[in-house]
Amino acid sequence: MTDGRTALFSIDPQTHLAWFQPASMVPLYKHQLFGVLFALAIFNGVTLPVSFPLVLYRKLLGLPFEPSDIWEAWPSQARSLQAICEYDGSVEVDLARDYTFSFTANGLYVEVDMEDPWKDVSSDCMTTQGFEPGKLKVYQSYPDRHHPDRGGEAEDPSFNTDLQPKNTEKETGIMMSIPAFDPQSFRWPGWTIEMAEFEPPAAVTNSNRGEYFKDYTRWLVDYSVRPQFTAFAEGFHTVLDPKALKVR
Repeated sequence: MTDGRTALFSIDPQTHLAWFQPASMVPLYKHQLFGVLFALAIFNGVTLPVSFPLVLYRKLLGLPFEPSDIWEAWPSQARSLQAICEYDGSVEVDLARDYTFSFTANGLYVEVDMEDPWKDVSSDCMTTQGFEPGKLKVYQSYPDRHHPDRGGEAEDPSFNTDLQPKNTEKETGIMMSIPAFDPQSFRWPGWTIEMAEFEPPAAVTNSNRGEYFKDYTRWLVDYSVRPQFTAFAEGFHTVLDPKALKVR
């Protein structure tokens, strides 16, 4: 459930709380099945060996979440975002932060645009029966420091990320620092991938850092894991109806 590349969730080493893995390769129906199992456990008073932050239950109840909700589950990221908001100097010049959301998935470190990936999708298409994939606009990606060499994993087409540099050191004498990127090789459940070619991301500035905090929070809690959470919630709500969970 939380181990290996087929894990449903990742565990934060600091808080020991579980959360969905962005761009997980696990099929969405497995998240839906776990949602059923999780709801049955709650209904029967059974404790499962996994702990979630309170924001999960707020989302299951359809309640809005706030930027402050990330302090429980992601305190390190919350402190970094707070430091940006309180910085006295020039954020753009001194901190040089791109207006992107970054995460690791399937052995890659990825930086993506923070627009709403479903801005052109009707809310009627947001169920696992007819889930419309979100558009993941990638600025850059490369093997993360924990997976510098994917080795034989490339034999599995689902994990083929085509990360070989376009020009090798042998050919040019210089190793390219930015690897080639083939969006067609990415098949991540719930997403379509496109590369933001020749389009640099905007910078975080003193004037937009408040919005950056809000957008980053939404990506952390919602957008980055929406395919997985939607499937999980659909399974959960087949057992426990949202109306029955609300205390009047």
